[in-house]
Amino acid sequence: MALIHCPECRHEVSDRAAACPNCGYALGGSHVPAVLRTETVTVERNKHPFLTFIGTAVVALFLIGVVHELATNADSGVTPSAGLASAAPPLPLAPPAPPPPTARFTVVDVLVDEECSQLFEYCLQGHCIVQNAGDAAGQRRVKADLLLRDSRQVVATHWSNLTLLPGGSERLTFRFDEALIDSTYTVRCRLEPGPGRT
Repeated sequence: MALIHCPECRHEVSDRAAACPNCGYALGGSHVPAVLRTETVTVERNKHPFLTFIGTAVVALFLIGVVHELATNADSGVTPSAGLASAAPPLPLAPPAPPPPTARFTVVDVLVDEECSQLFEYCLQGHCIVQNAGDAAGQRRVKADLLLRDSRQVVATHWSNLTLLPGGSERLTFRFDEALIDSTYTVRCRLEPGPGRT
């Protein structure tokens, strides 16, 4: 019998060995059965039984809590996700602040007549009918323009200050002595933002 070196682990082995006794490498010898390589595991005694007990108790309590929560929700007919979502109701939104009251003046009609004409005297009257459609009292300056109908040229301008309560309306009359008897005129009424001189 001769000793040879195992080609795998370089350990001395008999030339008759079918496998290396050190690493289990198959050598091809015919007299000795092959040695199977096995892993060995050593089971040791638990060195920390108290910590194992605490960990097991924590896991058990957690599982009991989950099962209790599911059972409670199943009895009340609420799904777990809905129960969590309904725990905090949404905060109510504050209604938007109402806008401050304002006056809204509009010219609703314009009239023209010759009632001021007398013997040897001629004039036109323009009537501006103004309404406050807002929810607060206000004051506006109303201007009346006398215009030549064809050229729209301004011949004269008169104005007046007007104060109206909400929903109120008033007819302002403007006398135009500048009108000539042989011309054709029209009257235009305008509103300015605030009060002015009369």
